[in-house]
Amino acid sequence: MRYTDLAAKNATTLVTLNNAKTAVNIFRGTVDSQTAQLELLRVQFDYTVIRAPITGRVSMAAVKVGNFARQADLIPLATIIQVAPVYVTFPLPQHSLPDLRRALTEKTATVQAFIPGDTRSAQGEVTMIENTVDATTGTVPVRATMENADELLWPGTLVTTKLTFRTEEAVVVPPKAVQVSQQGTFVFVVKDNVASVQRVKVARVLDGEMVLESGLEGGETVVTDGQLLLTNGSRVNPRGPKTGS
Repeated sequence: MRYTDLAAKNATTLVTLNNAKTAVNIFRGTVDSQTAQLELLRVQFDYTVIRAPITGRVSMAAVKVGNFARQADLIPLATIIQVAPVYVTFPLPQHSLPDLRRALTEKTATVQAFIPGDTRSAQGEVTMIENTVDATTGTVPVRATMENADELLWPGTLVTTKLTFRTEEAVVVPPKAVQVSQQGTFVFVVKDNVASVQRVKVARVLDGEMVLESGLEGGETVVTDGQLLLTNGSRVNPRGPKTGS
């Protein structure tokens, strides 16, 4: 420092040296203060840029250019909704809950979501079952996660869901082929143009078809029309379905 050298040679007074040191300290303090102020402004400037914490689609802006937006107003500027993946929630009858839990354990449960007016469907899997059953409806809410990479499902859309517990081989027949008598359910099986009564046991109805538990092996020809005209051993002339039926 120049004043230090001059003071050492008695070329200036000690007061002048001290005043110079004081001025230097003041300038240093001013620089530090302004540097801190600059850093504060940089931090505040970062708050002028809004970064979304998730990837999704943003809604229409709730405020326009020129509007005042204050934290105290509690008005969101916009809403971002995640679209991939998305959740689909649907009610499950409580009597099907054991089947679903078993399917989840065996990792065979799958979910499809169908949108009205679209032939495509979204695939997913069950990721959550509500911890209580709704006593009013007798159902339990189930949530499925859909990858939705093609954005087929749109947030808020009402969809039809299809829950598959497992896939298995089974013998099915059209509902109109199954007849009911005092002895139980039966079908007319045609072999060599002869109709014979075959007792069957229906397990369940699925997608408009009757799934049989027993009675048929598969591949048989059954009568679906005109059963009232038949008896066990009647000769028939099998015909295919009419065009358009």
